[in-house]
Amino acid sequence: DAPLANVPGIHSEMMLVHIVTDWMGDDAFVRSIDSQDRRMVYLGDMTWVKGRVKRKFEENGERLVELDVWGEDQDGQVHTKSAYIVKLISKAE
Repeated sequence: DAPLANVPGIHSEMMLVHIVTDWMGDDAFVRSIDSQDRRMVYLGDMTWVKGRVKRKFEENGERLVELDVWGEDQDGQVHTKSAYIVKLISKAE
């Protein structure tokens, strides 16, 4: 039992999906997501979504990036984290 009302895990995960899809644009494609809910998020908590490009690589002629994205609460505690593989379109295409 949780002592306070809390936010469902899928809500926290979708905050991360939202920032990734905004970052990648309309022509890219999310190839994979591995997401983990680590802590409870209670109503009234703040969340800062942060991320970094872990690596850029090519596989089978596709240009891919691996992203680490996470949500932190107002105390700096990571409550949700995800790893993404995103297929980007080359500017030359």
